[in-house]
Amino acid sequence: MGKRLFFLKRNFFFLFWLFGGLLLLLAYTVPGFGTFWAEGPYRAVVSLFAPLIALLPFSVFEWGLYALLLLLLFFIPFGVVRLIRRREERLFRFCKGLLTPILLLGVLFFFYAAFCGVNYTRTSFAESSGLPVKERSTGELYSLCVSLAEDANALRDELPEGIDGTMQTHFSSQEERRWAASEAFNTLEDEFPTLWSASIAPKSIFLSQGMCYLKITGIYMPLTLEANVNTAIRPDELAATMCHELSHLRGYMEEAEANFIAYLACLKSDDKECRYSGTLLALIHAKNALYKADPDKNSEINALLSDGVKRDLTARNAFWQQYETPVAQMAESMNDGYLKLNQQSDGVNSYGRMVDLLLAWQEVQKKE
Repeated sequence: MGKRLFFLKRNFFFLFWLFGGLLLLLAYTVPGFGTFWAEGPYRAVVSLFAPLIALLPFSVFEWGLYALLLLLLFFIPFGVVRLIRRREERLFRFCKGLLTPILLLGVLFFFYAAFCGVNYTRTSFAESSGLPVKERSTGELYSLCVSLAEDANALRDELPEGIDGTMQTHFSSQEERRWAASEAFNTLEDEFPTLWSASIAPKSIFLSQGMCYLKITGIYMPLTLEANVNTAIRPDELAATMCHELSHLRGYMEEAEANFIAYLACLKSDDKECRYSGTLLALIHAKNALYKADPDKNSEINALLSDGVKRDLTARNAFWQQYETPVAQMAESMNDGYLKLNQQSDGVNSYGRMVDLLLAWQEVQKKE
């Protein structure tokens, strides 16, 4: 009876591998399937379940992971003891113990494929929103940097700062902050229908400090449909990070697009701290691109920045500098490999593509 039940379970869990693989095969071979999936089944499931999960103020993914580790600490020694004692079934139990985690990984693979992997093949945000992405001149890039610098200066003047002269948050709690990010994101649906509004808020990771050592600011978890955020990072970076992860939850997995959508969400927020966070995100990317194209012009932008903005940028660099460790480098290499595996051919460098979207947005705004 035990062996029959095991084989039935094996066949059931094998289906997760099969269906997950089938979804990815369709996504990468059938034109339009990724867009159909993202705007149809994916959107329906997320709209139904993610708001329910968002009601919980803690990360289900994080605490579920801790619970799983505790179970493994108990069951692995327990399984070894049973394997030693029951010699007559040793081979069967060994194969069962070896096969079970492989089958359970199939569940994770299916959730990855259905709620993350397929979305990499959807129509790009630039195409679906009609943004005119094309080759631009250095002059246009410089104009973008000037505009962003001026916006950052104006917003920074209206924000509180601490005794160290850097921006301080006005939010009284992380709960208030996460729903403010959700509210900001929900303003986008009228102009961009694929960025549907929902009562979904990002989750704070309890052990956020540990994420700093991996240089991870946030992570979207398809298994629990959660946008998880490292809340130990500086406050001027937090709102943009929250909106970035909410972009992934709406089915936009490409990093440059998620950054640009985060900028749009912050830009349209009623909260000045959110707008400043998004503006800094865009400014940093635009300045990095300008530095490569024309270092002298980038120096001119630096001279335009207010002392408050300069202090915030310096503080952000110093914050991440303290986590420059071999562990962080290894984590960054793994992330780079993951991005390339999902056809983000430039890997981590693909974040630079955000500037093309910013320049296209600048052109659209000038026409209005």
